[in-house]
Amino acid sequence: MTADKVNLNLYGAVTEQRTQSKTVKEFLEEKSLSLQEGDILLQSPDQAITDGITVEIKNDSREVLVSDEEIPMPEDLIKDVNKDTGYRQVQSAGYTGQKRVTYEIKKINGKEISRTVVNEEVIKPALKQTTIVGARKVVTSKVSGSSRDWLAAASIPESQWGYVDHIISKESGWNYTARNRSSGAYGLCQALPGSKMASAGSDWQTNPVTQLRWCNSYANARYGGWAGAYSFWLAKRWW
Repeated sequence: MTADKVNLNLYGAVTEQRTQSKTVKEFLEEKSLSLQEGDILLQSPDQAITDGITVEIKNDSREVLVSDEEIPMPEDLIKDVNKDTGYRQVQSAGYTGQKRVTYEIKKINGKEISRTVVNEEVIKPALKQTTIVGARKVVTSKVSGSSRDWLAAASIPESQWGYVDHIISKESGWNYTARNRSSGAYGLCQALPGSKMASAGSDWQTNPVTQLRWCNSYANARYGGWAGAYSFWLAKRWW
């Protein structure tokens, strides 16, 4: 016997059901639905079930809301004592999931007073991410001098300072401890990962001159100099 499709509207939430029941009363019994105080069944219990029929239960003090929500990505952090704090590298990527949550909302005079989760359905499970993080603490030393002093100490030609200033101002505002919360990029020129700058010195996290030396080598290697880097930044808003 073919099952009929029934559109069940329960306190405003519509779901598609299948049934072989003959009447609305039999359908409600099959789905273990009983009328609560204040419920109004808009169809007669004796009405025959036909394919595509809508069965609706209303209650001015109750409402059902179905919401698709994100399942946060779980993450395992593996500490590496050989890496400085601030180091972060994804070992195995994860992702967020999705779930469909059904809430029962109670109202007084049309205003919500409470909501209760009555069902959760996982649509897409979240996948755990494993990330290696540095656990070696770096002693921060006091940094003196202006940005011009840092540029000179990094042996960047003064003719390039305008280009450098534009990029660094946009990337970090000349804050040598700036960290992008989303990507993890670090330092004056937002190296990603910041640990790349270790090639210029072990004090890369706390010394702007060390950072500028690395930034200078990066600009020369990738763009042929700061003028090229500046032109690329203007076109792309990143470098």
